[in-house]
Amino acid sequence: MKEKIDFRYFIYIIAFSFSFISLLAYFYLEALGFTQLINSLFGVSLGTIFFSLLVVYFGLKKMPFEVVYWVTILFYITVIAWLIHLTGGPQSRMQSLFIFIIVAGSYFQGIRGGIVTAILSLFLLGIIFLLEYFGILQGMGTPSSPAEMLQSLYYNSIVFFLFAFLSYFVAEKLQKTGEELEKARLSSSKILESIPSGVITIERNKRVTYRNKSAMELLTASEERLLIEKVLESPELPIRDEINIGGKIIGYSSKILPHGGVILVFQDLTEIKKIEQEKLNLERLALLGEFAANLAHEIRNPVTAINTAMELLYHKQINPDREFLEGIMKEAERLNRIATDFLRFSKMPSPNFVEISLKNIINETVEEIKHLYKNNQKIQIQQNACTDLSLHADPGQLGSALLNVLKNAVEAIKDEGKVSIVCFGEGEEVTLYDGEEVIPRGYVGILIEDTGEGMDEDTLKRARDIFFTTKREGTGFGLSIVERIVKNHGGFLKISSKKGVGTQVLIIVRKNHAR
Repeated sequence: MKEKIDFRYFIYIIAFSFSFISLLAYFYLEALGFTQLINSLFGVSLGTIFFSLLVVYFGLKKMPFEVVYWVTILFYITVIAWLIHLTGGPQSRMQSLFIFIIVAGSYFQGIRGGIVTAILSLFLLGIIFLLEYFGILQGMGTPSSPAEMLQSLYYNSIVFFLFAFLSYFVAEKLQKTGEELEKARLSSSKILESIPSGVITIERNKRVTYRNKSAMELLTASEERLLIEKVLESPELPIRDEINIGGKIIGYSSKILPHGGVILVFQDLTEIKKIEQEKLNLERLALLGEFAANLAHEIRNPVTAINTAMELLYHKQINPDREFLEGIMKEAERLNRIATDFLRFSKMPSPNFVEISLKNIINETVEEIKHLYKNNQKIQIQQNACTDLSLHADPGQLGSALLNVLKNAVEAIKDEGKVSIVCFGEGEEVTLYDGEEVIPRGYVGILIEDTGEGMDEDTLKRARDIFFTTKREGTGFGLSIVERIVKNHGGFLKISSKKGVGTQVLIIVRKNHAR
């Protein structure tokens, strides 16, 4: 099929070439009075066009390609030989037209076709020269001598066979390259058509140049336009985001192509989101059950102590002294702390994002810690490399999170020690006990490190759990509240500790959070 298409283009080129030669002859020869020659050239041109149309619209559709090819080649060789006779014989510049036919022979029929075409061209050229020599055909101008005819045949034979071989090797190389490119194209096409993700390529003028099968199945034409507009209106590429279109949650990522277009890959995440939500609901129910059991346990201890004390008082089995009453008040205070922390954790308001100075927030929190532990002069609190970074955050919540972590750090030091605070910008590397952590793009990091006792592996694993605490007066809500605040600020918390060395808490929050 491909060779027929290529051969059709070849026929169009030859027909156009003969028409172009006839027009040139008309403009250059009319003034010289060569009317008969002009008429002959136009006749040859019209005959070639008619024959070419016959081959294209009848021969290639009804006859075997091999037969059509050789009949067409023989016709063109004959026409060129006749043109050479009309335009001067051995002196004619039309002899170079044979090269096009010989190259076509090598391209369509291999080396054999090129050589056969060259031999046929030389044979017909020799016949024309012989007929002119014996006066059977009368050419234009002075008849050529036998030496000129032989010289023309000699040079043409070298050129014809040289082009036959050269065009064969070039055609072979092009064919192999074409086959490799076609294999690569088919392979890429099969892969793109078989993947479940939609793939779309878009030019700068928003014209879609490619869409795979999944893209057409996932989105309607109007939904596709909405997605493309959403991607192209983004000030920065590449991007990865989600969009709700027609009740479907579409997750997509885009990247700029080398030529300036955009490739867009997307998936329908609706079912995945439903499954994730169901899983989250189950996890919440499990967490709620565990939370309720832990809460009951934590409340029961002080309530039992208070109840026992009240029974003793009721039955007048004890005389209440100051120490006894302080014990009751202490248990009541513990109940109050549990209730307060529980409410802070369960009813935490959404952050009120404003632009703040990270340096100022840290300075204020450090001053508050120094005031709370002013009687402890053996613990040093150092603030290092906290440049004046600005970010969008809730100053109250972020300050509360920092205060919680700093309290834990100070209380982890039994005797002398040091607590340090270091700030990190995006792309900076933080060295932790368990490896390196790079601050992501668009985030800032706050590292709080102490030289306290550190935590063993089991304690570190449970450090974030609600109600888990190693402090005598602790409620176990501290780190849970901190982690929730950090997550509400689009960040995450990383804890690293080494027993007998100290603990590191890295708070990473988004720098430019949406208000």
